[in-house]
Amino acid sequence: MHSTYGLGQCLRPPASQPLTARSIVLPTHCSSGFARRCIRLPARKKQGRQSCCPAIQAAKIKPAYNKYRSRYDIDQDYIKQWKEVTARDREPKTVTPWSFLWFVPIFIKYHVIPGQIRYAWWLVWSAMLVARYQIRKMLILQGAKLDIQLMKASKQVEAPTFSCSLVLQRLHGHVSLLDTLKYRLQLLQGQPKQQ
Repeated sequence: MHSTYGLGQCLRPPASQPLTARSIVLPTHCSSGFARRCIRLPARKKQGRQSCCPAIQAAKIKPAYNKYRSRYDIDQDYIKQWKEVTARDREPKTVTPWSFLWFVPIFIKYHVIPGQIRYAWWLVWSAMLVARYQIRKMLILQGAKLDIQLMKASKQVEAPTFSCSLVLQRLHGHVSLLDTLKYRLQLLQGQPKQQ
């Protein structure tokens, strides 16, 4: 984009540059033999839409004096500003019955019960959830086999099969236990309706 000749530098805007960019030619006395240098001045920026909140405008501007200060001093100023912003949280909060009921179990869980016991309970609870899922899956598959036996008993179809999608809906709780019982009663009566 820019070409350099010896020690003198000539910066010319390309032909696609808008007309708002200006070039000024200044005479120079240099040892490279060039009698002048082109200096390109940037176009004036348009004023964009300003934010309605002065705090947001101030947050976008980094103060110039930060350039000459240490990082530690700048961090301390930010900490001080944060403490001033959050000073309202230091006021004592009133205790309501709802906040007390919410606080007590959490306090007991994290401050009364030791961490080792909480971890041991988590291991037991996780194993119980896995076992519960396995038992539920086994019961639902047994229920599908029961549906086939009920179809055979009612002599409704010659080669009864069960629906995999219905089994998955039962497994993931999309079909209630009451709907399943109604479905089985209809199978016994010989007139099943789709669940």
